[in-house]
Amino acid sequence: GANGGPIASQVHELGNFTTPNSHIAMTLTGNEGYGLTLGAITPTRSWATRNDSDGMLTLASVTKTYNRPLTFEGTGDTTITGGVSQAQPNANYGNQLTKNGGGELIIGGSITINAYTKLNEGTLTLNGSKTFYITGDGSSATYTRIYGDGGGDTTNNLNGSFVFDVTGATEAESNTWQIVDNATINEVNYGAGFVVTGATSGGGSAGSRVWSFPAAVNPALGYEFDESTGVLTLVAVVDPA
Repeated sequence: GANGGPIASQVHELGNFTTPNSHIAMTLTGNEGYGLTLGAITPTRSWATRNDSDGMLTLASVTKTYNRPLTFEGTGDTTITGGVSQAQPNANYGNQLTKNGGGELIIGGSITINAYTKLNEGTLTLNGSKTFYITGDGSSATYTRIYGDGGGDTTNNLNGSFVFDVTGATEAESNTWQIVDNATINEVNYGAGFVVTGATSGGGSAGSRVWSFPAAVNPALGYEFDESTGVLTLVAVVDPA
């Protein structure tokens, strides 16, 4: 500002960003309240975003094009207003989306990457839909899930919806999958508006509801997702007749 006075907080806006064929790390610093808004991000390899400023870093969307990790870290907050997706819808992009640092990562759109989501530090808030690709019988954690590092500084806010793709699941009664690993995340909060797409709820308060939907193949079985445990279970369906 003029005469050495304080600079008013403002947001700088840039357009879409496609990384070259290499691993990219972007760091935002500063303590004047400046924010940075970027357009659609398309990483071709691994992508790490670090916001250590006191302004909001806003991304329009992120699209993975390769089996490499996405990392969001820093003490500042980051918002993805759109979705996090992958260029090949059916590919297993096992390298995960990771949240590090004490700031908050807020994702407003749909998350459809076929990869794990790991919360090591800070807060992860999901306001859109999250697709889980369920495989096997649950005996090994090869399916996509949300989990933490077991520390006491992690919070997961779930305000949107879960979508379960069970086409790869082994459907046998009592098979279970740990979808949200409550034991490794310090605090898990379900919003009042949270839903499981295509499922019905037995009622109750947020955080204690059980959502039910039919099995993909066996009509005698159905899936139940329990918010209080974060577990998806195959159960026998009771014939109302």
